[in-house]
Amino acid sequence: MIQKNRGLSAALICVVLALLPQGSQALLELSASGPDVASVLVGGNVTLGVSYSRASNAAIIWRRGLDPVATWTINTSAPPDIHPGLASVLGVSANGSLQFVGVTLDYSGGYSVEMTKSGQGTATLNFTLTVYGQTLRLDY
Repeated sequence: MIQKNRGLSAALICVVLALLPQGSQALLELSASGPDVASVLVGGNVTLGVSYSRASNAAIIWRRGLDPVATWTINTSAPPDIHPGLASVLGVSANGSLQFVGVTLDYSGGYSVEMTKSGQGTATLNFTLTVYGQTLRLDY
């Protein structure tokens, strides 16, 4: 009877070990650290904020529509690669958030961020930025 139970116990241990998640297989997690819909007045500053875990040195790509506007590998000494025509307005923070300084109406639109880490998958978030023009009130 004892020999039979040992065989059953060994089989149960094998099943449990097979079902345990592997540490190197943990998927990265990406979330917005603020609203995913942002608005700002012309000339203002705004950040499309992200937060991530389980992904040191992950590669990020920020896109406006389908066009890449910034790429970077987090936690590296190399600076982010920003589209040359947008470098005076865009920046990427240390945590991968997209920063805008002195925006114009042209920056309104949909933005997405994709984070990738080998062995940990890919995660994507979408944001909408609306830039409002300043209004002039005329009193008669």
